[in-house]
Amino acid sequence: MKKREILWSAIGAGCCIGIAGFMNLQIENSYIGALLFSLGLLVICMYSLHLFTGKVGYFLDNRSINTGIDLVIILIGNIIGCGLISLLSKYSLSENAILKVHTFIMNKYSSSLISALIQSFLCGILMFFAVDIYKTKKTPLGIFICVSGFILSKMEHSIANSYYIITETLINNTNCNFIYLITYIVGNTIGGLFGYILLKMKRS
Repeated sequence: MKKREILWSAIGAGCCIGIAGFMNLQIENSYIGALLFSLGLLVICMYSLHLFTGKVGYFLDNRSINTGIDLVIILIGNIIGCGLISLLSKYSLSENAILKVHTFIMNKYSSSLISALIQSFLCGILMFFAVDIYKTKKTPLGIFICVSGFILSKMEHSIANSYYIITETLINNTNCNFIYLITYIVGNTIGGLFGYILLKMKRS
């Protein structure tokens, strides 16, 4: 697949996560919001779109066609896609949702970087399992359980957080804390690779 095609696919995946984040903000019931957030990853998997947290774990797989450069392109595309939905969210979120995203981001920025790294590491493992279960077992059950689990337990998903951070920045003019975003990316990367290693050891 050409780099341009990867970028467009990644932007599409970012839009899916952004829309899932939008629903999660708008829906007041946290359990329903977490469940519906899963639709973002479900669509991504069904249409084979490029999501960073779904691809990075397979970087160690000899059959993987995604290089390090591809993963960087995917990450950038995902953030662009989230940004596009954030632009729309600026003019369409309810007042309760605006307050919700502000509280959400402020709580994230108040946590320690060590906590953020651990939470994103655990989320990276779950995201690898969610995608691998879909690919190998041909069932979306892992997607709904793993995604709902990371949402309700407040784990850190770098792409989802990109949507929330950009939305908060656009609406409330809060400065984006890139250190936290980088921490989420690093944690998700390590978690995804760790998930792959765990399954590789079992299968070998």
